[in-house]
Amino acid sequence: MNKALRILGKGLLLILAIPVVFYLVLLLCNLRDDPIDPELAKLIAIAPPQIPVAENGYFAWIGVLGPENQTPEAWGQRWFQEALVMDKSSSSVDGSGTDLAINVEKREDDLRAEDIACTRIETCLENVSAHPDLARAVLKKVAVTLKRGDIAQAFPAYQEAWRPNPTLASRVPNYPHLWRHLNATRFALAVAEGHHDKALEHLGREMDFHIRQMRGAQGLIEYLLAVASLRSNTELLNQYMARAPQAARQRADRIAPLLVPLPENTTRLKTVLMSESRMQSRSMLFLRNLNKSSKEITGNWLSGTLAGPLWLPHATANENFHMYRRLTAPDGLTGTAYRDALANTGQETERMIKSTFVLRNPIGHILNNIALPNYTSYFLRRDDLIAQRAMVAFQLTLLRQDVTDSEAIAQALPAAGLTHPYTGEKPVWDKASRTLSYAAFAARNGNKTLDVRF
Repeated sequence: MNKALRILGKGLLLILAIPVVFYLVLLLCNLRDDPIDPELAKLIAIAPPQIPVAENGYFAWIGVLGPENQTPEAWGQRWFQEALVMDKSSSSVDGSGTDLAINVEKREDDLRAEDIACTRIETCLENVSAHPDLARAVLKKVAVTLKRGDIAQAFPAYQEAWRPNPTLASRVPNYPHLWRHLNATRFALAVAEGHHDKALEHLGREMDFHIRQMRGAQGLIEYLLAVASLRSNTELLNQYMARAPQAARQRADRIAPLLVPLPENTTRLKTVLMSESRMQSRSMLFLRNLNKSSKEITGNWLSGTLAGPLWLPHATANENFHMYRRLTAPDGLTGTAYRDALANTGQETERMIKSTFVLRNPIGHILNNIALPNYTSYFLRRDDLIAQRAMVAFQLTLLRQDVTDSEAIAQALPAAGLTHPYTGEKPVWDKASRTLSYAAFAARNGNKTLDVRF
């Protein structure tokens, strides 16, 4: 009996010793943090040249929802200065701080999204044409917002102002989130009232603004908002040419400049992706109170204390930087080389996400995997915009040539040279619905097609 108890005791000790030994091995692998990668240090310290504040529409754009008694640019500058102060505080690192005090001054338009005829851009012109009085009532309610937005878009240049101390918890500007729908309603109402030149002139200014916004974006949010807005603008042009072909044909020379290929300096993603890396790396580096940070990560004091030595801030930031640098590999490539690089990047992302445990810096590795979405989807959003604009430009070419028959459009399609940058596929013409489409794609929201109606 005693012998059996001794054997059982030794077995229990061995079982208990295994995790202890394993933990000691982990400690030995994580005794010392890595030095910061010199290239990451350069990225963190970077301070790109800024355009003069007086010429920069960024401040007025973030001030559109500011109070009426201050110009949008003045209020936007105040908001930005308060955000800079918050970026330097500890609350901007761990997210525990309150909202910016200035945000209590924001105006709120007495309007719901469902009140706007152009909440769905694809039916905008049709809805406004059927109910112009409702559109006028909505635009009257938001007259101040529209006026302030027009002021912002009239600035000669646009650059997202540089924030030297950003973190994952940094406050983002309160952009006019209904602007796309309101601007579309204004365009559609002008068309419905027969003011075609006025409508196109205003839409042209809007599109120029969002191209400047894409070019001047420093962060991913700013860039994607500009892409989404420009897609909405392009869809309005598609609707306009489909619903008012005669008027559009007469104004083809006015429409054509709105559909030229986007300049390369607006379609590159490396700047905004590396800004994301810079922000995430800074957040990792600033979480240097290991007891506090590991406790937040693991949920209680005991596990936090045990996990603390297994989290190396420098190694975490370096790994994040190297991951992002690989993600930018497709940027600037074209054709098959671009699509091959995208595929490799997607596979690399999946591999990184699935590799959940490593001996070196295991907590940091888990944090990086959690923070890493599949950024190839952002290349797809940009490429959808490029493909959409090319299809609508093709629509304009046919309109100029007075080609309207479905069969004639099908015959003209092969010579148009339309290829989706992301997939390498050609669009398909549906004669019955008069729709030119790129096939549904799993990576696109809801597995949707990319359509242009003729």
